[in-house]
Amino acid sequence: MLIDDLIRRNSRIQPQRPAVRSSDLNLSWRETERRAAALASQLAAAGVGHGDRVVVMHGNSPWTLLSWYAIWSAGAVLVPISPLASQTEVADAIRRTSARLVIADRSSLPLCHEVSASLKSPVWTSAPDGGAADGRLSELSAPTNLDSPPVRSDDIRTERDPAVIAFTSGTSGRPKGAMLSHRNMLASATSVALERSLTWRDRYYFATPMNHISAISFGVMTALSGGSFQFAGKFDAERFVDDVRREPVTFVFLVPAMLRMVLDVLDRRGEKHLNAKALRLVCYGAAPIAPALLAEAIERLGCGFSQAYGMTEAAPVVSVLPPEDHTAAVAGEHAERLRSAGRPTFHARIRILDPDTRTPLPPGEVGEIAVAGPSLFQGYLDDPEASSSAFLGEWFLTGDGGHLDEHGYLYVSGRRSDLILSGGVNVYPREIELVLQEHPAVLEAVVIGVPDDKWGERVVACVRLAEAEVDTSEMLFDFCRERLARYKVPKEIIPVEAFPRNPTGKILRRALLQRLDELKLPGKQSREDE
Repeated sequence: MLIDDLIRRNSRIQPQRPAVRSSDLNLSWRETERRAAALASQLAAAGVGHGDRVVVMHGNSPWTLLSWYAIWSAGAVLVPISPLASQTEVADAIRRTSARLVIADRSSLPLCHEVSASLKSPVWTSAPDGGAADGRLSELSAPTNLDSPPVRSDDIRTERDPAVIAFTSGTSGRPKGAMLSHRNMLASATSVALERSLTWRDRYYFATPMNHISAISFGVMTALSGGSFQFAGKFDAERFVDDVRREPVTFVFLVPAMLRMVLDVLDRRGEKHLNAKALRLVCYGAAPIAPALLAEAIERLGCGFSQAYGMTEAAPVVSVLPPEDHTAAVAGEHAERLRSAGRPTFHARIRILDPDTRTPLPPGEVGEIAVAGPSLFQGYLDDPEASSSAFLGEWFLTGDGGHLDEHGYLYVSGRRSDLILSGGVNVYPREIELVLQEHPAVLEAVVIGVPDDKWGERVVACVRLAEAEVDTSEMLFDFCRERLARYKVPKEIIPVEAFPRNPTGKILRRALLQRLDELKLPGKQSREDE
């Protein structure tokens, strides 16, 4: 099976059921399939064919979804790029993928003009009035023939053909292009759809950016289940609260910062609970979440919660903490599992390897998380050395540290590259960050290792506070001392107004370390170092 087979199947067996819902476009599955097929015909007429790469720079809109399925129907490969990416990043992605063309929304047009001029790449736009006098922009917005014959090349296409080239977040270096096949994407989507019991009755709300692999995966698994999609543009917590109360949205993926925004909206409105009758599941992940925030969200949103752990190279989910584990933990049964990333999905296998010997470690011992299964990527684009070093036989080396408990639950301690070696002892930043985020004065915390003559590296915490003007440093030192071993307590705590982030919202630790000199002035030292 190929990903684009999903919309043809839905068009055949449930043609009139809703597929797309937004403020300006509502489509049934039959209408969605016809539009995607018409767009695929336009792509084919422009010379896009089997194996060609097409860059999509789009915000969250139905046109993004239609572009995906049109590209796949044409036998081409989707290359999603953030509309927030810089000109250099976009040009680099187009050059590295040898993109046949670029599909952009209105907000990306000025940048695309510049890039297309330097790279001679054609740019298509879904903006209704996005035409350009210089002829380098073509319109993709209104296919005139919705009954165009389907573009099919099934005689040469297979499930092992690349479907997506997704660039990694680049938090530890230059982004790498992970090549994911139709088989990879469908294996992950099938597994997670079963884990979350998705059916045709479900409607997914696109909240996170659609250029991210997790959003693409939700786009595949929802179609696989025959469900529908709700679009609302760029995430706005006020609008989200109103939308899920008005529309039959049943599930959504939110990062922890979004959960906090939703709770803040309820606070401003003086409302204790969300009261969204149709919403049954909030999926979350992509960043550590404070247990206090999670417990509050579970209580106030009034629906099931499901955590996912994964990475771009795994399309992306490899483990899930399901709603029943959240319910039990909140009730006091195995409360520690709220800190876990759950257990492997049915398609994935996880083991913990000794970082030196590469041999499996027993439950409870911390090492490097390794993953195996059919969702693992085909390799990095034009980088055979990185592709080879990423695997140990069939096992993908994630670069994350963690351990499995005796019941198979995975606990992630953070990127091994973020590990701090202080006084000869390993310190995992994630553990300290979670402790700091339990304090009500702390909205976000990032812990980094700073070179130090005495310790080798010293533990430094940067915190974003709920009230920036309030000096809570000594209070936070005491809070950490009560909950952490002495060597894990930060030597300094530095308040910051904001953290440097990449276009997908991940915090850039390298950039934060480089900015540390300018951030140090308001920092406070632990009494042990004074």
